[in-house]
Amino acid sequence: MDLSDPIASAKPKAATKRHDQDYTVSHIRKFGQGRVFYTSYGHNDKAFFDSRILTHYLAGIQYAAGDLKADDRPLSLYERLKQFSGPLYFEAKLKLLKLARSKGDAQQVQMLDLCSRLLADETATVESKQAAVEVLAYSVKPEAIGLLKTALQDERLSYAATRVLSEKLDAAAFADLAKTSWSSLSKKSQTVLISAMGTQGRACVEPLVSVIQGNTDDDLRVAAVNAVARSGGAAELEILLRLDGSPALQAARNAAILSIANRHPGPESFAACNALFLEGLSETDASAAVQA
Repeated sequence: MDLSDPIASAKPKAATKRHDQDYTVSHIRKFGQGRVFYTSYGHNDKAFFDSRILTHYLAGIQYAAGDLKADDRPLSLYERLKQFSGPLYFEAKLKLLKLARSKGDAQQVQMLDLCSRLLADETATVESKQAAVEVLAYSVKPEAIGLLKTALQDERLSYAATRVLSEKLDAAAFADLAKTSWSSLSKKSQTVLISAMGTQGRACVEPLVSVIQGNTDDDLRVAAVNAVARSGGAAELEILLRLDGSPALQAARNAAILSIANRHPGPESFAACNALFLEGLSETDASAAVQA
């Protein structure tokens, strides 16, 4: 760059800082009647022995020299975010995360707007959408909860959305979410939600029991029984004892009863273990029942 250029030399250093912290590693662009190629690759000697980096250098130099045609139209931050895929998912998350962690309200609003657009955009990559979901965990704005509930409807994003919601909501609010959103979710998303409910304590036991008693899908019932095993108490032992179904459901039921009995010793637990003995337990379950 010709630093004698009055435009370049007069530009204050602070003016080179972007408010959105969106700095590129490499880019091309038009500048007046010329072309610019910039790259920050090459911080160590290994870069110069990597054929991919050398090919990148050559293409950039050819572009700047006018020998290589390339699309150098400027892209907005959103247009770049929606195209990230594969390992570049982390790059999309990083760009959004810088906005989310900013103390400035304008940056928070911009981050929410970008996430909202990504989640609604059918042309955005799944990786970009997932980055948006995970970054919403850092938002202090109430609008983030609404966006996460929307993401929950997409089974490709349900795991990330459920995890973030379980961290942002208290147990009672998470239980209400499970009840109100259940019927609109796919089976995969329902399974993810069941697993998360098992980590929320007593507040989510009621909806889990509803799945066990009111659902005909054995896979969902097994998942719910496994979740109750983690969060249930003596009050659920009688419900579990009355369960009847596939071998997988019976095995999950036995394991859940033994787990609860081990955590909540008392008359109800003793009676439940005794009932399992009378049914005829496997050698492994019998040994666990004795320990409980």
